[in-house]
Amino acid sequence: MQPRDINRHSWNRQAERYQRSAEFSFDFVDYGIVNMKTERDFNLIGDVNGKKVLDLGCGGGNNSIALAKQGAIVTGVDISKG
Repeated sequence: MQPRDINRHSWNRQAERYQRSAEFSFDFVDYGIVNMKTERDFNLIGDVNGKKVLDLGCGGGNNSIALAKQGAIVTGVDISKG
């Protein structure tokens, strides 16, 4: 097995556990830390309606979905299946 395949397999296992244990919202952007304030609190991103967004390391895509719901044109990329 090639190193990239080992890496991908490892991330797939980790992603499955993380997605099961985390309580994600698909309505607002979070910053990946449990009990941390979210985009609703910080208001860092601003209006994304009609903007192109690249979400690198998107995992299960919760932030990608939240941004798309706000009108963004989102491309989410992750090494794991999510």
